[in-house]
Amino acid sequence: MLTGKFPDLRIFCHGYDWMLPRFAGIYLWPIMEEREIQEPLRAPIIKIMVDQFNARLQQLASDAAYGGRVIYVNCRGAVGNKAKWFDEIHPKTPGFGRVANRFKSAISAAFGVA
Repeated sequence: MLTGKFPDLRIFCHGYDWMLPRFAGIYLWPIMEEREIQEPLRAPIIKIMVDQFNARLQQLASDAAYGGRVIYVNCRGAVGNKAKWFDEIHPKTPGFGRVANRFKSAISAAFGVA
């Protein structure tokens, strides 16, 4: 295991922000169209999926077997509204900056740096 060889190793993980299916999007919209999921249900379904994924990652990170070396970073709500997204799953530069700030805070806390 890497943590045995590198005792100061920290692994940071995140489960994304709540993505926004967009008309004519290339990632989420076509799949939801194919499955005939009505538009008003799309964003709530994505929210549930992202929340479940985040919950699993958070649970994994808290597993005692990892001794606190796996750190979960909650990025939900970091990007912001639809105008802050480049496409359905990628934020624009300011959104990436807000996500980076969450990582910066987590890294600082993990290594005791202000």
